[in-house]
Amino acid sequence: MAQQRVVTVGDRIAMWRSLRGWTQRQLADFSGLSAGFIGMLESGQRQLSRRRDLSVLADALQCTPEDLTGEPFVPGDADEARAYSAIPDLRVALLDASVDDPPDVAVRSLDEVRRDIAWAQRQWTDGRYDSFGPRVPGLLDELHALAASAHEPTSRAALAALVEAHYLAYVLAKGLGHPDLALVAGSNAVEAATRAGNPTLVGFADWVHVMGLERAGARRKAPRIAAAALARMEPHAGDSDTATQVYGMLHLIAGLLAARFEDRALADSHLAEAERLALHTGEGNAFQLHFGPTNAAMWRVESAVELNEGPRGEEMASDVNPAAVASPTREADFCLVLGRGLAQREDGARDREALRLFLRAERLAAHKVHNDPLVRGIVEGMARRDRGGNVDLRSFARRIGVGAE
Repeated sequence: MAQQRVVTVGDRIAMWRSLRGWTQRQLADFSGLSAGFIGMLESGQRQLSRRRDLSVLADALQCTPEDLTGEPFVPGDADEARAYSAIPDLRVALLDASVDDPPDVAVRSLDEVRRDIAWAQRQWTDGRYDSFGPRVPGLLDELHALAASAHEPTSRAALAALVEAHYLAYVLAKGLGHPDLALVAGSNAVEAATRAGNPTLVGFADWVHVMGLERAGARRKAPRIAAAALARMEPHAGDSDTATQVYGMLHLIAGLLAARFEDRALADSHLAEAERLALHTGEGNAFQLHFGPTNAAMWRVESAVELNEGPRGEEMASDVNPAAVASPTREADFCLVLGRGLAQREDGARDREALRLFLRAERLAAHKVHNDPLVRGIVEGMARRDRGGNVDLRSFARRIGVGAE
């Protein structure tokens, strides 16, 4: 049987460029990237390792990042299919219900619902999208109904829980390639937190919203919303340890966004402030954010990768113990970031080390790895360059859907 060629990000860039009637030089002019780099992307000699480059190419081509990556991807196995099965119900729960118009569903006690949220958070931390995913739409429905209660203490507590449930909705939608739903989840979280009237909760919801904006490619709006959120949160940053952690997380996302705009000075300023706050809080985990010295260091490494400084990120990573955050999915994130940094070597000299990091991430949180569009592209490029028949690489490429059939 003839092998089926995988459609790559480079193929899609070439297709959209052709539809616009542009040369590679014209796309370079519109995107700010070099014509040589675009040519190598289209030919498969280079792969995208930075989300910034994906965003600017999509903006220039007047398409979405998902048009270039091919997201959402086809599930690779039964577990992934179970995770994806949550998306239709999640779409309805996010778009067809609100506190003012709650769904007509059977509702358990708030304590029971909160126990389910805590369980779902543990499953997500362990990278089990197939376990927690199908539960999220029902949790949103119940919490909308509970938040509509005329009993104010119940309503206020349900609103707080609804913010956390929307964070679960965000990570599910983002992780499975539905950034539009991730953005809705972030926006809904802000609405619920604002109704609850708790400044720290609003700060957390703002962080989710900014993350959703970033994932959806809102390159101009995301930094503005992050700056406004920081200004709102600053007077409350010392209210509690939880408030300080939320304020620190807002600095981390602001720093990463600055790195994606290649503003090193602004990125360093935000990251340094987050690191200062982390020394004060120690290793924390308010709202499952794992804010502390370790996570702050991990975000700085990712910022270096976004600045196209993979070797510098690798050097900084040598002092980081990702296991300190006690989150397999966060540790997997870090492995993927480091692998992307190593893949910035044009000659492919660090491919084997990058592969080891990707395989480690897969053992920690397979669903996250299999649905990461940049990692899929990098692995496809590795497989194309491989001349020695690396069995581990070929097997991994098939598992994530970029190996030839």
